[in-house]
Amino acid sequence: MGHVVGFKYLHEIANLDFSKKILSHCFSEISNLLLLKYKIDIKTIKYYSKKEFNRFTNKLLFDPIDRVAREPFRKLKVDERLIGAANKCISIGIYPKTISFGIFCAFNYKNKNDPDYNISYLFNALNKEDFLEIALGLRKNEPLSEILLENWELYSKNLKTLKKLKLK
Repeated sequence: MGHVVGFKYLHEIANLDFSKKILSHCFSEISNLLLLKYKIDIKTIKYYSKKEFNRFTNKLLFDPIDRVAREPFRKLKVDERLIGAANKCISIGIYPKTISFGIFCAFNYKNKNDPDYNISYLFNALNKEDFLEIALGLRKNEPLSEILLENWELYSKNLKTLKKLKLK
């Protein structure tokens, strides 16, 4: 999200109220996954969630967004952090709406110095369905593909809202 909005550091985007809500919902999806699928203790999950939230919002860290967002294709592989987490959620009945928003944000990463810069060309050149299938390997009618398609306009709207928030 931070890259699309034009921020340089993670804490700049993470400290917006809009982003805090998204992070909270994302942590909730992941927490439920860890609790239900892996039976991880709720205290451990809460501790880790709080630690990560504090890291994301820490104004002293100056963690570059380009470090966090780099190489989106690597992070969008079926078994990797974004799509892998969303699919694991789906497998146990958790609807990964905010995780899939993170996936959508990765589609919009445009850094000319990044080895995966061509993601922006594919995203703009292909229709939604073909982009998901050709660029990411998500088959049509696959649950995550359906979730992304059904929320596509909402996610686009969310990114536009974030851009407006930065301008204020």
